[in-house]
Amino acid sequence: MAFQPLPAVTVEDGFWSPRYALWRSTTIPDVLEKLETRSHVAENLVLAACGATSGHQGHYFFDGLLYESLRGASDYLAVEPDATLEAAVDRWIALIAAAQRPDGYLNTRCQIEGDIHRWGDHGAFAMDQHEIYDAGCLVEAGIHHYLATGKAVLLGCAIRFANLLCDTMGPPPKRNLIPTHSLAEEALVKLAWLLKDDPEAAREAGVEGRPDDYLALVGFWLDSHGRHCGEPDWTALGWGVRERIREMTAATHDSLWRPCWGDYQMDRVPLDEYESIEGHAVRATLLCLGIATYAQASGDARWFGIANRFWRSMVGRKMYLSGGVGAEPTFEAFAPDFALPPNAYLETCAAIGSAFFSARMAGIFGDGKYMDEVERVAYNALLTAVGSDGRSYTYQNPLNTAEGKRWEWHGCPCCPPMFLKFTGALPGFVYARCTDGFAINLFVGGETVFDDDAAGRVRLVQRSSYAEDGHVSIKVYPENSARFALRIRIPGWARGVENPYGLYVSDGRRRWTMALDEEAFEPMVEKGYAVLDREWRSGDTVMLTFDVSERIVRAREEVADVAGRVARMRGPVLMASENGKTIPYYAVANNGPAPHEVWTQE
Repeated sequence: MAFQPLPAVTVEDGFWSPRYALWRSTTIPDVLEKLETRSHVAENLVLAACGATSGHQGHYFFDGLLYESLRGASDYLAVEPDATLEAAVDRWIALIAAAQRPDGYLNTRCQIEGDIHRWGDHGAFAMDQHEIYDAGCLVEAGIHHYLATGKAVLLGCAIRFANLLCDTMGPPPKRNLIPTHSLAEEALVKLAWLLKDDPEAAREAGVEGRPDDYLALVGFWLDSHGRHCGEPDWTALGWGVRERIREMTAATHDSLWRPCWGDYQMDRVPLDEYESIEGHAVRATLLCLGIATYAQASGDARWFGIANRFWRSMVGRKMYLSGGVGAEPTFEAFAPDFALPPNAYLETCAAIGSAFFSARMAGIFGDGKYMDEVERVAYNALLTAVGSDGRSYTYQNPLNTAEGKRWEWHGCPCCPPMFLKFTGALPGFVYARCTDGFAINLFVGGETVFDDDAAGRVRLVQRSSYAEDGHVSIKVYPENSARFALRIRIPGWARGVENPYGLYVSDGRRRWTMALDEEAFEPMVEKGYAVLDREWRSGDTVMLTFDVSERIVRAREEVADVAGRVARMRGPVLMASENGKTIPYYAVANNGPAPHEVWTQE
């Protein structure tokens, strides 16, 4: 299943369009302005460009947060051009290009405070430095900006950094380095795909592309998890591990050496040996996204199997009703199976990482269960991440809390850029091309156009009030009458399946009906999709009705933390109690700090 490119999708939806207008007009400028004035990213880029040797402010990974924001902004531009936003993005790109070293290296903290510490060397701590993560964010931004605007300056920066990674890391005599924070794995595969599909892109960027090298490096990274010097012992040292690693890196080592990043980055043993998803929840979900993407590129059954194992672990034993993941606060990590306390951590970025992972799996396997989890995140963990004012945010998202609140900005402001990335990407997940026709994955009003050998141009038009009252209409306009399959996802919740592995259950009853040109119609359902394989004529209309009345959801008995408690959902939307009122979970704390509960006494 191949998702429709963003420029081919429009969004005209009573639920989503006002939100996108707010995020475009308010959230994107707010994030970019605060990255500049509160996180000092622009100052750091200017200092790096000038060759300064002191004065860096903020964390190493703030560079990457800028690149992620630019990726998200670029996707907004792909759907709807905006001269003001494009000019703002171009200004940032000029700063980035000026700051990059001639060899492609770009990390303002290391450039300003000491290039001797590249890659965590000479007493540094690579887990903090985020260089490969930042590089991946830059690659993503370069790709998405090029696809949105046709401009190749940022893509050139991305290719130069990617080439440096390939020259530095790999089998001996190159160095045994892997990302300490995943993201670059998927990014380099996407760069390889772009340059294979569009060789002209590298020429436009003025730098040689090396797509085969990018794929080889990602394969090396994945195979190298668990292959390290055996130290340090994270369990014994906790965050004291920083000092031990600094001691270790002060010495000179051969190319095979590197520290162990432990379960924190799923590096204690090779990935084949992990039975479940573990560690820092953002790192883990983005690593799994990289695994699935590399499997898709390589066709290697081994990596498909590993990706599926981790997805089953995440969704079947470690995911919250909101789509949140990462219950353990100390290391922002996955907890053991079925440890799902309602007051848990649940970082915004982790939920979004899980949704990107699920979307990739949906594209690979064409099974609606994966897109069900994208929808779960979209209507719950994603929407609660940004307030109704468009400029207040959450980092933690507990389902039950005595102090629900939002912040204007944060010392670790990683979540707003991830929010922009996912909202920018979301329209592209609505429609897809299948081998026998087309798929509708999400019920978002708007339209798209496909080209088909027999039908010519096929326009699909959705009108949806799915989240509000459960009504969806889909009109099909083929240029020529022709036979093809239209696959329409029927969400698991509407089929009585709250979770594909029984982690959550409701009464199990069916909650949907379908009509074709106003006549009730009972389609075949295959892998979570209603399949309408027929000859289509212009104006044919499919009507879907979902029962979005309140339903009671319980967790399976192994989830002891919510024994005797229930949650309420209306369609895809999780509900919460706040100040004595029942409201969507995504709306909590919009009127100031307030306690709220999702899981209540039965």
